[in-house]
This record gives sequence, structure tokens and C-alpha cells, in this order.
Amino acid sequence: VRAVTAAPVLEFGRDSAPRAGGVTGVTGVTATAAREPGGGGSQRFVLHLSGAAAECTLNAPGAFNLDNCLAAAAAASARRGGVQAAALAAPIAALRLPPGHLEEVECGQPFRVVVDYAHTPEAFRAALSFLAGEARRAGGRVIAVFGSAGERDVEKRPQQGRIACRYADLVVLTDEDCRGEDPAAILRQIAAGCRGRSVGAGLVLEVDRQAAIAHAVAAARPGDVVALLGKGHEASIIGPRGPRAWDERAAAVTALQAAGYG
Repeated sequence: VRAVTAAPVLEFGRDSAPRAGGVTGVTGVTATAAREPGGGGSQRFVLHLSGAAAECTLNAPGAFNLDNCLAAAAAASARRGGVQAAALAAPIAALRLPPGHLEEVECGQPFRVVVDYAHTPEAFRAALSFLAGEARRAGGRVIAVFGSAGERDVEKRPQQGRIACRYADLVVLTDEDCRGEDPAAILRQIAAGCRGRSVGAGLVLEVDRQAAIAHAVAAARPGDVVALLGKGHEASIIGPRGPRAWDERAAAVTALQAAGYG
């Protein structure tokens, strides 16, 4: 970037300890001493900006959310007049994740159910790697439920399957806005990336999304994390006849209640 623009370039990154100029090879905004208190719902870190530092609390878990926060801090510091690290502590503490982003569904079950909008390979990697770490700390597994949109990026489908199988112990493939495509064919294309898995051995193909969520809930054990990916906050699911009402969180509650929770 520096080679093709005369404009100032402000970079950001995470590091375990402050260094002159920030992270190795990086100048601008740096977070150090990042740690997540018990529960995984927030994280504390030291923000380094313009030669000053401030302790901050971000009410969102995961390294990728911290990266997003640092990107926003870098953008704020790039504005005319800049901004001091201490001035960002309160706005950062006030941040909340939007609905459908690492949103927990709680009905008294002994495992976690998390709704997240992740639907690209990179978002899958970020969300599932974080949730896999959470599950390991609880002595549990990850059960991932997802599909891939019809009439959209076909190349990502096997990538989604490959990434999910890296982090999830059980992968349940299901419909996600198939539009005019055959939903079963989409699931087979995702499953092509699930090397080493077969139907009945760590892999389930269930076109009906409500039934897929119910299957994941029934398979969950104490300490597990059930990750419902792709729909997030969206209020509809699109099939060959157009959109119909859909609420991923309500679908999770329905499955949990049917299993005897809540």
C-alpha cells in the first residue's frame, strides 16, 4: 500500500508486549496484554495509540472482534486532529455486538447454543476457531450447523466444509437461502470439502433447517458448543418460491424446548 499511495498509512495489530512502533513492522494502533475473563463475554486489553496507552474493556469475545475494534480505533485516530487512547476507552466499553453475531441462546441447557452470521470462509475460520477454543476449555465439542446460499459463490462451498471439519466434531449441513438451486445438491458440494468425513460419521445432511438444528441439539452433550452459522440476524430464508419468515434464534429455542429445556 505504501508503494502506491502518498497518503499516510496507519496500521493496527495485536502483540503480547508493547514495542517501539507497535507490532514488528507495524506502526499505528496496537493492543497488548489482551485477556478474556471467565465466561468469554468480554476482554480487557491495553490500547497503544500515538505514544500513549489506556486500559480498555471490549464487551465482545474473540480475537477477530478485537481486530475490528483496533481497525475502528485506527480510523478514529486518522481523522483530522486525531484522538487520544484514553478518549477511546469509554466508547469501546459501550460497544455491543449486534444481534445474530456470537449471540447466545439460553434455555437452561448444559451446553451452549450460539447464533452467528458467519457465511464466508474467513468468517467461518474466525468464528469456529474461537468457539473450538471455548469448547475445549469446557471439555466439550463443537457441533456446526450451516449451509451455503444458492445462486451465489459456488467456489466457497467446499471451502466451508473443509474449514468446518477442521474445527467441528460434528458437521450438520442444511439449507441456507437455496433460491432456485437444488438444496440437496448444495449440501453435497459443501460435503465435498469434508474429507475424512462421511454421512453418519461426523457428517449429517439435512435439508430442513429446523430439523438440522433439532438434530444438533439432540446430539449435544454438557460442555459442547452448538454453532448455528449463516443466518444470524436475518428475518427470512429464501427458497425457490421466494422468502419466508425465519428467525434462527427462535428456531433454536423451539429445538431446545422440544428437547425438554426451557
